[in-house]
Amino acid sequence: MGKWRWKIKLNIGPGISGTGDYKVDLYPFEGVTHVLDIAVEPLPFESNYFDEVEASQVLEHIPTQLRW
Repeated sequence: MGKWRWKIKLNIGPGISGTGDYKVDLYPFEGVTHVLDIAVEPLPFESNYFDEVEASQVLEHIPTQLRW
């Protein structure tokens, strides 16, 4: 049997109330672990690092030309 570990969650755009082990936001709210603009900067994590990713209410902040 494989080694058990906690699931790792990334929350993109959590604002002041989001949950997750790593929190990426444009603003340095309390609890945010990485402050960056995801429309301009790549996420600083390896591929397949997270078990879960939440990005609630983020799409409307991405410029239209980068969405598709």
